[in-house]
Amino acid sequence: MHTVYLSDQEVDAYLLDLVERLTALGDDAPSVLVGIGASGAILTRRLVTVAPQLGDREVLLVDYNRADDRITYIKADPVAKLPGKRVLLIDGTVHSGNTLLRVMRDVEKHKPLALSSYALVVRRGARVIPNHFGVLVGDHDRALFLRRSFPNNRLKPYGIWRKIAESDMTKPMISTGRDFIDREHWSDYWYEGRTDPRRQTYLYEVAGEICGFISFRMGDGSKIVVDNIGVDKSKQDCRVGGHLMRWAEHLARHGTCARMELWAIDDRVPWYQKMGYEVVPNEELQLENDKFLLMTKKLLYNLPDDDVLCMTH
Repeated sequence: MHTVYLSDQEVDAYLLDLVERLTALGDDAPSVLVGIGASGAILTRRLVTVAPQLGDREVLLVDYNRADDRITYIKADPVAKLPGKRVLLIDGTVHSGNTLLRVMRDVEKHKPLALSSYALVVRRGARVIPNHFGVLVGDHDRALFLRRSFPNNRLKPYGIWRKIAESDMTKPMISTGRDFIDREHWSDYWYEGRTDPRRQTYLYEVAGEICGFISFRMGDGSKIVVDNIGVDKSKQDCRVGGHLMRWAEHLARHGTCARMELWAIDDRVPWYQKMGYEVVPNEELQLENDKFLLMTKKLLYNLPDDDVLCMTH
């Protein structure tokens, strides 16, 4: 995973280039600017700011709610603004392209004279390519722009995060309260990693004491499968588990994996759902007294907050 940082000056440079290209169209230039979502609204306003000559353009803002597939025009009537006009749609980032395409289809219903589009950032696997765009990034990459600060990736701010080592084999296993975890030993995880390079185990320790771990393996190259995650009972209210999952997901995206997969014990399903995991229907396992459900999380477009389009203002 690569991060593209765009300063305010770089964003303005891309927008000024867009203005130059639109101006060159003369009478064929768009007369209506439609900002899509929060990022599109910000870029549309910024475009008019850096190019005052566009001040006579109509500006519309539109929002798309994926949950109910609803298009909303903010404080504007598309019937009065769009028919017979040359329209430019403006978005911040085109991820899958589904939102851009959905808005295009809705605008087309209002019979514009011509329709074009712009996005500052486009992901390589997008279904829809804007007529104008600034930066092309990989499907697992992220772009940060129009921010007052650029955040570092972060885990729990104290303790030691590290790979399991041979010296851990003689250390006592943590007590999680789960028999299927507690009866194993660190030597099992060490051995698995030595015999299969696809398997990785990372530990979290405080003051020399192991408090939690996560063990996962690369699947067919497109996914990471979490085999086990455990946190000692003394640390189970300290959000260690969430940080362990964050690290595994970060490695997955960096390794161009499209999704995460795991078998969740039934009483922990709500916890994983809060992290964006979904239950796979009709996939259950009964092991002794415990029932497990298969869960998956798409990483390509359904990304954690620190890996999506980031902007402010």
